[in-house]
Amino acid sequence: MAISKNGTILIPYVNNELVAVNESSVAYDMDKLDYITQINILRSTDDGNTFKKLTLDKEGCQCCDTATTPGPDGEIYFSWRDSKRTNALLSDYSDKYISNQSDSEYVDKTALQQGLIEVPIYSTTRDIVVSHTLDNGSGLKYSEPVKVQKLE
Repeated sequence: MAISKNGTILIPYVNNELVAVNESSVAYDMDKLDYITQINILRSTDDGNTFKKLTLDKEGCQCCDTATTPGPDGEIYFSWRDSKRTNALLSDYSDKYISNQSDSEYVDKTALQQGLIEVPIYSTTRDIVVSHTLDNGSGLKYSEPVKVQKLE
């Protein structure tokens, strides 16, 4: 949580929601069904009496928390782990090894290998990113998220 110099309260949080395929209904086609994590911010300008939800990132990491700090320039800075699927590839169905876990703890691997079920498993790129307010901490305008480190 951060409180800007003008008194705006900004509370970032991780929110897991089921994505509606066409924005009005949930599909049960496993190729289209997906869980997504949003990085949201609750914003209050009336000392916390009411809050409005804003979304910073529609593809955040579902298991990592956010960090917030006011900057010396009056802006509020946010950091989180991103989980973009821009360059994601559908995993090979024939390779379902999950490290240090027995097959019995998951969907029966034999059924998967026999083609009785198919489970889309995606690889994602996860980076730590930073974004900040662009309006002296008012929380209505934000910079684009920037990766903390770029690997070459």
